[in-house]
Amino acid sequence: MKNYRTFLLSAALLPYLLTISACASSPGSESAPVAVMKTYNGEEIHLADYQDKIVVLEWFNAGCPFVAKHYKSGHMPAMQKEFIERGVVWFVINSTNPRHENYLTPDKAKQTEAEWGIAGSKMINDEEGTVGKLFGAKTTPHMFLIKGGTIAYQGAIDNNPSTDSDPAKAQNYVKQALNELLAGKPVAKASAKPYGCSVKY
Repeated sequence: MKNYRTFLLSAALLPYLLTISACASSPGSESAPVAVMKTYNGEEIHLADYQDKIVVLEWFNAGCPFVAKHYKSGHMPAMQKEFIERGVVWFVINSTNPRHENYLTPDKAKQTEAEWGIAGSKMINDEEGTVGKLFGAKTTPHMFLIKGGTIAYQGAIDNNPSTDSDPAKAQNYVKQALNELLAGKPVAKASAKPYGCSVKY
């Protein structure tokens, strides 16, 4: 009888438990990993120091045509400049391992930054893949937006997963989410399936 009553109680509570679980894992409620990153100059960056800022993490690989599309068109540098001027912190993260042909040495990274017009706040060398694996970054580009230690958006930069389209004509999820965050509004679309080249861990 005791087991039967326990079963009935559990069944009665099930809808409430499911609701609690759904709320806990809903988009925009996931805590960002406590990450420590290093720039190509060896500067240590603690994400915990940016709790009062909106932070963008952009996974980058110069050998990826999807990344090249956003930079060669000038679209990504323009976004970086626009939102950094509005107080956003933007980290460009390269998790390519040293054995891969697309790996960037510090000198090569500096050259690429100049040639591609990379205008992020800092360029991060994650050659061991530590930060990428902490966040579960899958593609280049894979975008993460953090506010107050919480992941507000993660996924594709836009809705056009091709290598030769005009980024200006796509629906830009990152730009939309940043504008909402800066206006103090909730992010309407908190995630989207990332597209691009696989991160070369």
